[in-house]
Amino acid sequence: MVLLTSVNVYDLPASIRKPYSLGGVYSPDMPSRLPIQDIFAGLVTSIGTAIRYWFHYTLVAFAWLGVVPLTACRIYKCLFTGSVSSLLTLPLDMLSTENLLADCLQGCFVVTCTLCAFISLVWLREQIVHGGAPIWLEHAAPPFNAAGHHQNEAPAAGNGAENVAADQPANPPAENAVVGENPDAQDEQAEEEEEDNEEEDDAGVEDAADANNGAQAFCPYHIGHFSLVGLGFEEHVSLLVVVEIGVFPLICGWWLDICSLEMFDATLKDRELSFQSAPGTTMFLHWLVGMVYVFYFASFILLLREIVFGSIVLLMLWLPIRIIKSLLPNFLPYNVMLYRDLHSYLLGDQEENENSANQQVNNNQHARNNNAIPVVGEGLHAAHQAILQQGGPVGFQPYRRPLNFPLRIFLLIVFMCITLLIASLICLTLPVFAGRWLMSFWTGTAKIHELYTAACGLYVCWLTIRAVTVLVAWMPQGRRVIFQKVKEWSLMIMKTLIVAVLLAGVVPLLLGLLFELVIVAPLRVPLDQTPLFYPWQDWALGVLHAKIIAAITLMGPQWWLKTVIEQVYANGIRNIDLHYIVRKLAAPVISVLLLSLCVPYVIASGVVPLLGVTAEMQNLVHRRIYPFLLMVVVLMAILSFQVRQFKRLYEHIKNDKYLVGQRLVNYERKSGKQGTSPSPPPSSQE
Repeated sequence: MVLLTSVNVYDLPASIRKPYSLGGVYSPDMPSRLPIQDIFAGLVTSIGTAIRYWFHYTLVAFAWLGVVPLTACRIYKCLFTGSVSSLLTLPLDMLSTENLLADCLQGCFVVTCTLCAFISLVWLREQIVHGGAPIWLEHAAPPFNAAGHHQNEAPAAGNGAENVAADQPANPPAENAVVGENPDAQDEQAEEEEEDNEEEDDAGVEDAADANNGAQAFCPYHIGHFSLVGLGFEEHVSLLVVVEIGVFPLICGWWLDICSLEMFDATLKDRELSFQSAPGTTMFLHWLVGMVYVFYFASFILLLREIVFGSIVLLMLWLPIRIIKSLLPNFLPYNVMLYRDLHSYLLGDQEENENSANQQVNNNQHARNNNAIPVVGEGLHAAHQAILQQGGPVGFQPYRRPLNFPLRIFLLIVFMCITLLIASLICLTLPVFAGRWLMSFWTGTAKIHELYTAACGLYVCWLTIRAVTVLVAWMPQGRRVIFQKVKEWSLMIMKTLIVAVLLAGVVPLLLGLLFELVIVAPLRVPLDQTPLFYPWQDWALGVLHAKIIAAITLMGPQWWLKTVIEQVYANGIRNIDLHYIVRKLAAPVISVLLLSLCVPYVIASGVVPLLGVTAEMQNLVHRRIYPFLLMVVVLMAILSFQVRQFKRLYEHIKNDKYLVGQRLVNYERKSGKQGTSPSPPPSSQE
């Protein structure tokens, strides 16, 4: 009996190439259908294999997500509690069942940090081994001499001389007495002796380091901890963390809110009522806003330590709001649903100009000799190399205080404040104004959440700036090149807009509407009420679902949707293929979504009334047909998957018990039919 299975492989020359298949050769005593006992035995074997794999992976997950993190967390707590009793009670703490979830989560963090640190140290070691250690690390310890002492240490008068004398042979070999007969042999012998000495020295250093490692795993933390406890500073150090991370950002958040009350047309009474209604949420939101503010302005505040955070809030938030309300009364409220330049300005370049001629010659000469000091004009790489090699200054350059230095500092602060004020005014007005103007074409005079107007305005401003910079870069190439580029970009923009309308507009809208009909409406709207659909909300929900589906598709197995998405992503925007995207991606997806939306509606609104059912039944069918058909599709998919798995199991059982070989058989396709050729090839494998 021969079973044909299609294989798309072509190993023959093109002139005689024909499609072929590999047919299985089975035993003559194979029945037409497998016995029930064979199928049952195969099912039991498959179930046993599945249980074994499940047990294996469960054990691995339990070990890496439970035992290892829990052990790491409790050992970490034992070592860093600062008490000897924790070491004695460690075995009992390891078996304790208290705070299992919290300890596991904390242990996962500890294990992650430990693994990252270990991998970083291994990577650093490999870099040093293969790339060589930096010069400052090589000169960290004085070299050892032949007697095993540092060069700056003198051995004892008696023992050292005796040891050196004992190491040197009294009568050297005769072949080493003649220097000029075989210099190559002498060089090789000297190199071997030097390598032996280096190995011995390295072994001594490693032994000494191993001896000291015991005192360096555990002691530094406890020495510092006991010192803080003894001096009574432990409570103040906890207090410091609370103030820096908790209280200070919270104060900044409240100060930001108070200074921006007029921007949202609110008062202190409104904030008080909000705090009374939800104190925890209000405090957390103010702490979060203050934390973000502190984080983003920390680097800037380091340059201006004399100015406090409150004055910056007044300067960049309260004062711009007052100016906006004075100049543009109808603009507010919002609807809420360079180091080198500073050096040249402050200190001037007079000293550099005066000493440049003399210092240039000295720097060049010293850099050539030392190969560690960067020469003027060699760039940032030379400066970094000098820092790595610990290159010191080449000469003394006296500091000369420039004229009107206090006035320059004052003007710097004044102009910086003016710059911040103007920048804040532009950032608070231009994006929102542009977004309101653009959205007014669609929404008219309706008020929109300022988050959308600001985002739209920011994107338009970014596109404008980007277009201006591109045009400036194209201008030196000539008018013809500019026209050609504009033509290419215009065509690309049109294609991109069409793809965006289809994939970022139509598909998310249909997907969000389908999700609304299948999940949201049956759960939230009773049968005696009519659901209301909001296209903008459905579109936003569909965008989120489309991103999730695309991410899951890219992480899943290979199938047609994943292949198409990967191809579109690989082409990019500049090589966008509109015909391929519409034919392979947009059309199939939109067709499936439209069928999913239209078929249930046609059944509920067109077929069910013809059956003569009551109005209540029609309403029930109309409201529940979408989740019902979803359940039917899911069950059919599960059944289809189980049928395919059973067929694979059936073939596997049959092949294991009755397959005796394979045979190569030609076949041809005509009108969708498959038939064997009149004479199979003689080659076979049994």
